[in-house]
Amino acid sequence: MQENSAENHALAYPAITAALRDLPVGAGRKEKTKLVARMLFLDFGIHPSAKVVLDFTRQGSMSDISRDLREFWEELRKRIRLELQVPVVPEQLQEAFSEALSKMWALSSEHAQQSLEVTRQECELQVHEAQGQVQAAQHECAKAWSQVEALGVQMAALQERLVAAEKRSEALVAEVSALEAKAQSWKDQAESAAAERKESETRFLQELEKERAERRVEAERFGGEINFAKRQIDTARQAEKDVREQLQMEKASKDAEVTTYRQRMNKTEEALIALRAEHAQANSQKAWLQDKVAELQERVKELAKAGSAKAPRAPRRAAIKRSKLR
Repeated sequence: MQENSAENHALAYPAITAALRDLPVGAGRKEKTKLVARMLFLDFGIHPSAKVVLDFTRQGSMSDISRDLREFWEELRKRIRLELQVPVVPEQLQEAFSEALSKMWALSSEHAQQSLEVTRQECELQVHEAQGQVQAAQHECAKAWSQVEALGVQMAALQERLVAAEKRSEALVAEVSALEAKAQSWKDQAESAAAERKESETRFLQELEKERAERRVEAERFGGEINFAKRQIDTARQAEKDVREQLQMEKASKDAEVTTYRQRMNKTEEALIALRAEHAQANSQKAWLQDKVAELQERVKELAKAGSAKAPRAPRRAAIKRSKLR
């Protein structure tokens, strides 16, 4: 048997491809498998493993190809036995030829076993790598889920803080509104009192002027009354001044209170804006993590499918080859 070199493979490919094209249109998998195996083994000295044959035929599974190859080897062995049972061939030559064929068969079987072992190891390595990738993906998925849960707790806490801040803000707004309404009421009262005092002063001055006009003629006689009236006017003006100062002080006090409440309301609004920004950022992180989790879950599914599709084939081919050797 010739050595399975790269040159033999390079020569075998175009010849076997042409032979497959020359087969009838309705040729089945088994016929194609036997043709490829016969040309590889007899024409080019290449051991027809199931993988090599499947690369040419591209039809059927590895187990189907292995079963067809087993039939090919049985037919080849029977054919060789029949050809050796010829009377004209010396018995020594028959024995030597049979021994050579036995050695060829043993070498072919050994090569098939080695090829099967290499294929099995490759499959086991691929399965082990796929399982490692699946475990890594599952670990990443669990880690991502834990992060999502932590963010969910943080979001719940932020939501509670946001609700509490909104309630405090509403309470402060209501309090400021009440203070503004109260200050406006005091302002209206002060303006009304000032208007009444001004009206009273105007009436008083008018009456006083009238009284002066009536008493000019008798100024000397009514000097004492005029001085008394002046003292009353001074007293009234002083009282009005005192009332005005008191109202101004009260108004300044209330304005200071309103300014304080407005500052508190501004601080509360700033805190509310910060909490809303934190809430938006938490929502963005949650959306990103959910996308990442979905991506990892899809990867886990793909790796699990790849691992389940590759793992069972190696033991099955091993069972087929062992049954052939027996």
